[in-house]
Amino acid sequence: MEKSVRFSLFAPHNSEASLSADFTDWEKRPMAKDDEGWFHFETPLPDGDHAYKFHVRSKSWFVEADTWVDITDPRATRVSDDHTQNAIARVKNGERIVDDYAWRHDDKPLPPDNTLVIYE
Repeated sequence: MEKSVRFSLFAPHNSEASLSADFTDWEKRPMAKDDEGWFHFETPLPDGDHAYKFHVRSKSWFVEADTWVDITDPRATRVSDDHTQNAIARVKNGERIVDDYAWRHDDKPLPPDNTLVIYE
């Protein structure tokens, strides 16, 4: 059974936001806003990579008022290489993950600060 994955965007000054993604057939789905200014969208997703993009109804001075603007997730750790600049969410075992890297050698102490060399 697939677990729900949450997508969040902090946009406290905006009244509306939506998400479109490969798993919505790129149709915009409304996002719910909480009292702290976060918009959320939650959906069950299978394991794998999923492309998505946020959309907000702009309140910015440099865009015509109430125009929908596409936003790449500012907290995304991966973005597509093509012109779309879609954010990529990686899901593994029903959880959203940053990467698969297995950290090693964390048990080795660093040398004292006064013996380190900093290159500029």
